[in-house]
Amino acid sequence: KTSHSSKVTTIQQKDENFCLPGTGTDMYMNGFQVSGKSNNACVILFFESWVLDSRLKFAFGCLGCILLGVVVEGLLCFRRLLQSRKILRVLSSLTRRVSIIVLFGFNIAAGYLAMLVAMTYSVELFICMVIGLVIGHAIFNTSAPVGESVDPCCASQVIGTSNNSQGSDSSHM
Repeated sequence: KTSHSSKVTTIQQKDENFCLPGTGTDMYMNGFQVSGKSNNACVILFFESWVLDSRLKFAFGCLGCILLGVVVEGLLCFRRLLQSRKILRVLSSLTRRVSIIVLFGFNIAAGYLAMLVAMTYSVELFICMVIGLVIGHAIFNTSAPVGESVDPCCASQVIGTSNNSQGSDSSHM
Protein backbone atom coordinates (compact mmCIF):
# COMPACT_ATOMS: atom_id res chain seq x y z
CA LYS A 1 0.00 0.00 0.00
CA THR A 2 2.84 2.40 0.76
CA SER A 3 4.35 1.87 -2.69
CA HIS A 4 1.00 2.50 -4.37
CA SER A 5 0.35 5.54 -2.17
CA SER A 6 3.71 7.13 -3.06
CA LYS A 7 3.07 6.50 -6.77
CA VAL A 8 -0.32 8.21 -6.54
CA THR A 9 1.22 11.17 -4.67
CA THR A 10 3.98 11.46 -7.29
CA ILE A 11 1.44 11.35 -10.12
CA GLN A 12 -0.75 13.96 -8.37
CA GLN A 13 2.26 16.25 -7.82
CA LYS A 14 3.22 15.87 -11.48
CA ASP A 15 -0.32 16.74 -12.57
CA GLU A 16 -0.41 19.77 -10.24
CA ASN A 17 2.88 21.21 -11.57
CA PHE A 18 2.42 24.19 -13.85
CA CYS A 19 5.58 23.25 -15.72
CA LEU A 20 8.59 20.99 -15.27
CA PRO A 21 10.02 21.86 -11.84
CA GLY A 22 13.61 23.07 -11.83
CA THR A 23 13.61 23.92 -15.53
CA GLY A 24 13.52 27.20 -17.37
CA THR A 25 13.69 28.35 -20.95
CA ASP A 26 13.64 31.79 -22.47
CA MET A 27 12.60 30.38 -25.85
CA TYR A 28 10.72 27.24 -26.81
CA MET A 29 12.71 25.73 -29.66
CA ASN A 30 9.82 23.75 -31.17
CA GLY A 31 7.65 26.73 -32.07
CA PHE A 32 4.69 28.10 -30.15
CA GLN A 33 3.79 26.17 -27.01
CA VAL A 34 0.80 26.39 -24.68
CA SER A 35 1.94 26.92 -21.12
CA GLY A 36 0.66 25.04 -18.11
CA LYS A 37 1.70 21.61 -19.32
CA SER A 38 3.62 19.71 -16.68
CA ASN A 39 6.00 18.31 -19.33
CA ASN A 40 7.00 21.76 -20.72
CA ALA A 41 9.90 23.77 -19.37
CA CYS A 42 8.97 26.86 -17.36
CA VAL A 43 9.21 30.18 -19.21
CA ILE A 44 11.89 32.64 -18.14
CA LEU A 45 10.60 36.17 -18.74
CA PHE A 46 13.44 38.68 -19.32
CA PHE A 47 15.60 37.75 -16.30
CA GLU A 48 16.91 34.41 -15.04
CA SER A 49 15.18 34.97 -11.70
CA TRP A 50 11.80 35.59 -13.35
CA VAL A 51 10.84 31.95 -13.90
CA LEU A 52 7.09 31.63 -14.44
CA ASP A 53 6.78 28.31 -12.65
CA SER A 54 3.30 28.69 -11.14
CA ARG A 55 -0.11 29.78 -12.36
CA LEU A 56 0.10 32.93 -10.23
CA LYS A 57 3.52 33.93 -11.56
CA PHE A 58 2.36 33.22 -15.10
CA ALA A 59 -0.76 35.35 -14.59
CA PHE A 60 1.44 38.23 -13.38
CA GLY A 61 3.68 37.69 -16.41
CA CYS A 62 0.65 37.92 -18.70
CA LEU A 63 -0.56 41.10 -17.00
CA GLY A 64 2.95 42.54 -17.25
CA CYS A 65 3.00 41.81 -20.99
CA ILE A 66 -0.34 43.57 -21.45
CA LEU A 67 0.97 46.55 -19.48
CA LEU A 68 4.18 46.58 -21.54
CA GLY A 69 2.12 46.77 -24.74
CA VAL A 70 0.12 49.70 -23.39
CA VAL A 71 3.34 51.46 -22.32
CA VAL A 72 4.90 51.02 -25.80
CA GLU A 73 1.93 52.79 -27.38
CA GLY A 74 1.74 55.40 -24.60
CA LEU A 75 5.40 56.32 -25.01
CA LEU A 76 4.92 56.67 -28.76
CA CYS A 77 1.94 58.99 -28.23
CA PHE A 78 3.72 61.10 -25.61
CA ARG A 79 6.78 61.46 -27.82
CA ARG A 80 4.60 62.42 -30.80
CA LEU A 81 2.76 65.06 -28.73
CA LEU A 82 6.00 66.44 -27.34
CA GLN A 83 7.56 66.63 -30.78
CA SER A 84 4.55 68.43 -32.26
CA ARG A 85 4.59 70.94 -29.35
CA LYS A 86 1.01 70.08 -28.39
CA ILE A 87 2.09 69.55 -24.77
CA LEU A 88 4.68 71.12 -22.46
CA ARG A 89 5.07 74.21 -24.61
CA VAL A 90 7.17 75.88 -21.89
CA LEU A 91 10.11 73.54 -22.51
CA SER A 92 13.11 75.13 -24.16
CA SER A 93 14.14 73.83 -27.56
CA LEU A 94 17.15 71.94 -26.14
CA THR A 95 15.15 70.40 -23.28
CA ARG A 96 12.41 69.36 -25.70
CA ARG A 97 14.94 67.79 -28.06
CA VAL A 98 16.71 65.89 -25.25
CA SER A 99 13.33 64.72 -23.90
CA ILE A 100 12.31 63.43 -27.32
CA ILE A 101 15.61 61.56 -27.67
CA VAL A 102 15.30 60.01 -24.19
CA LEU A 103 11.69 59.00 -24.89
CA PHE A 104 12.81 57.46 -28.18
CA GLY A 105 15.36 55.38 -26.24
CA PHE A 106 12.68 54.20 -23.81
CA ASN A 107 10.37 53.45 -26.74
CA ILE A 108 13.03 51.35 -28.49
CA ALA A 109 13.89 49.50 -25.25
CA ALA A 110 10.20 48.75 -24.56
CA GLY A 111 9.73 47.64 -28.17
CA TYR A 112 12.63 45.22 -27.93
CA LEU A 113 11.23 43.85 -24.67
CA ALA A 114 7.97 43.26 -26.57
CA MET A 115 9.97 41.41 -29.22
CA LEU A 116 11.60 39.26 -26.52
CA VAL A 117 8.15 38.31 -25.22
CA ALA A 118 7.18 37.13 -28.72
CA MET A 119 10.46 35.21 -28.96
CA THR A 120 9.59 33.07 -25.92
CA TYR A 121 7.09 31.31 -28.21
CA SER A 122 4.60 31.12 -25.37
CA VAL A 123 1.14 31.37 -26.94
CA GLU A 124 -0.38 33.11 -23.92
CA LEU A 125 2.42 35.66 -23.48
CA PHE A 126 2.36 36.45 -27.20
CA ILE A 127 -1.41 36.96 -27.17
CA CYS A 128 -1.14 39.17 -24.07
CA MET A 129 1.55 41.26 -25.76
CA VAL A 130 -0.69 41.77 -28.80
CA ILE A 131 -3.67 42.58 -26.56
CA GLY A 132 -1.58 45.18 -24.72
CA LEU A 133 -0.44 46.80 -27.97
CA VAL A 134 -4.02 46.88 -29.25
CA ILE A 135 -5.37 48.37 -26.00
CA GLY A 136 -2.55 50.92 -25.98
CA HIS A 137 -3.23 51.82 -29.58
CA ALA A 138 -6.96 52.18 -28.85
CA ILE A 139 -6.24 54.47 -25.89
CA PHE A 140 -3.43 56.59 -27.32
CA ASN A 141 -2.98 56.33 -31.06
CA THR A 142 -6.18 55.70 -33.01
CA SER A 143 -6.16 59.24 -34.42
CA ALA A 144 -2.43 59.22 -35.20
CA PRO A 145 -1.28 58.90 -38.82
CA VAL A 146 -0.37 55.41 -39.91
CA GLY A 147 3.39 54.92 -40.15
CA GLU A 148 5.29 52.60 -42.43
CA SER A 149 6.05 50.04 -39.71
CA VAL A 150 3.88 48.02 -37.35
CA ASP A 151 6.95 46.86 -35.45
CA PRO A 152 6.57 48.15 -31.87
CA CYS A 153 10.32 48.59 -31.50
CA CYS A 154 10.62 50.78 -34.56
CA ALA A 155 7.28 52.57 -34.85
CA SER A 156 7.23 55.54 -37.17
CA GLN A 157 7.64 59.05 -35.85
CA VAL A 158 5.21 60.52 -38.40
CA ILE A 159 3.59 63.63 -36.92
CA GLY A 160 1.33 64.66 -39.76
CA THR A 161 0.63 63.81 -43.34
CA SER A 162 3.04 65.03 -45.95
CA ASN A 163 2.34 66.00 -49.53
CA ASN A 164 5.86 64.93 -50.46
CA SER A 165 5.42 61.44 -51.86
CA GLN A 166 9.09 61.25 -52.76
CA GLY A 167 10.22 61.40 -49.10
CA SER A 168 11.78 57.97 -48.81
CA ASP A 169 12.16 57.06 -52.48
CA SER A 170 15.90 56.86 -53.14
CA SER A 171 15.44 56.65 -56.92
CA HIS A 172 14.90 60.45 -57.08
CA MET A 173 18.28 61.28 -55.52
